[in-house]
This record gives sequence, C-alpha cells and structure tokens, in this order.
Amino acid sequence: MKRLAIVLIFVCICIIIISQIYVSKFNKTTTIIKTNTTRKPVILESNISSGAGVIIEFRSNNYLVAIILNVFHNIPSNWSIQLFHGSSNYEFIMNSTSLLYFIKIRRLILTQLPEYTGASSQRHSFLNRLLTNESFWKRVINVEKILFFQLDTVFCSNSPYKFSDFLEWDYIGAPWPYSWINMTGGSLVGNGGFSLRSRSKTLALIKTKPYSLSIYEDLYFGKYMPLVGGKVAPFEIAQKFSSEGQHYINSMAIHKPFGDNYGRICQLCPEANLIPPFCRSQPPPYLFSM
Repeated sequence: MKRLAIVLIFVCICIIIISQIYVSKFNKTTTIIKTNTTRKPVILESNISSGAGVIIEFRSNNYLVAIILNVFHNIPSNWSIQLFHGSSNYEFIMNSTSLLYFIKIRRLILTQLPEYTGASSQRHSFLNRLLTNESFWKRVINVEKILFFQLDTVFCSNSPYKFSDFLEWDYIGAPWPYSWINMTGGSLVGNGGFSLRSRSKTLALIKTKPYSLSIYEDLYFGKYMPLVGGKVAPFEIAQKFSSEGQHYINSMAIHKPFGDNYGRICQLCPEANLIPPFCRSQPPPYLFSM
C-alpha cells in the first residue's frame, strides 16, 4: 500500500509539473500575439482596389446623388469613385448625407478642377481635350481600370450581365449604329459617356498618337487603342455592356436613352427613371445639355 501511495504521489507531481510547463508556454504565445504590433497586417488580394469610377461634374444637380449611388451599387465593393467637381458645387456635394457617408469611408474621393464656364455647345470640346490629356489621367487615382460615367448614364438591375463580365477589355462603351458615324478601319465601339478604360493603355495611346480635335475622344480611343495593344470589345460584347440611342435587350447599362422605343427602354431598365427625361410621357428624343 505504501508503495502504491508513493507511485500515485509521484504521478500527481509529474502532472502538476507538466501542466505548469504547458500553461507557461501558452501564456508566452498569447503575450506574443497580443503585443506583437510591429508585424505588418496581412492584406488580402480581394481588398486591393484595382479600379475606380470617375465622373466629371460641375453642376449642382439633384440627380447626381442618385447616379453615384447607382454606380456604387453595381461596381466591386473595393472600388472607389472619384468625383471631379468645381468650386461652385462643392457645398452641394458636402450637404448630401448619402455622399458624405461615402466620403467619410473614403470610397468617394473629391478632386477639384477649374470649372468649365464656356458655352454649352462647346462643353464636348472641353471634355474631348480633358480626357485626352496626360496630366488629367495622372490626377485620376492610381488604379488600372476606370469606369467613366456621366449624369445621363445608369446601370440596369434587370440585366443578366455583371460589371465583372467586362473587365478584360481595355476599352468598351455602347456601340454606335452604322448610320451615326463614318469611320473606316476602326471599331463601332464605343460611346465614352459610360465606358470602361484601362489606364495604362489610355496613357500609352496619348503618348504614342497625340489626340487631334478632328474627332470625339471616344472615337479616338475606339479606333486607335489597338495601336498600343489595347483590346477594344467587339460589337456583340459592347451591346451587352451598354446601349445608347439604339437599345439592345438586356444591356447592363444605358446612356442617354431616347428614340421611338423609349417606352420599352423604361420597361426593360426601371433605373431609366433616374435620368432625363425620367420616363415621362414627353415625346422623344429629348435635349440633354452635357
């Protein structure tokens, strides 16, 4: 009996010693985990932004907020939107509760530009020069994919296509009907008012073939992007991306909707209510000052 008691006491002592050693090691590990603040945080690839939306707008327009929110709802959650604004509409932007939320979480980035104050008829020329200027693109946040959009554009929730379906292209916009343009040796793609562009190819083209005011900026990019190895989406892909004028069934987005089928557009894309002429019963086409 004495021998058994001695053995049991020895076993108990061993268990206590082993337990103390384990607890000591555990505490050291825990301390290291809690106090090791010098280690850099692990950044998952999905958290690294590879793109951004860009809009240039100097007006205090009531539906600017709705259009920006529509874009936020449809682009990747790690993308930002950069709003190039003027001095006159800064207060309007900051007074929007919805926009202020995205400004605070740094998903809406404000960048002030000198305002365009010329005639409305020359506004397109102003944009043509701006979007083909290297210095402007260097002010755009440093991401590769850029969704350029305007106030008369909107994503359509009924479309089966997603924004991520088109990220492989260096330039894509709504295709133009053949009757609209006279372009040989180039693509019918596409409209710049709602367009996805690759930053590197855009800058490469501007440096390789400087822009001439003889054509619109979107015609310039659509026609000459292949000169720098840029992939311009074919017609059948571009019509899934967006529609302008001639509406294509199930387009992911629309730009400046009008025409004889305007009522049908409003049925296919309820978000057309957000942009002029707001699906009202006024005869199309309508006038929209850029």
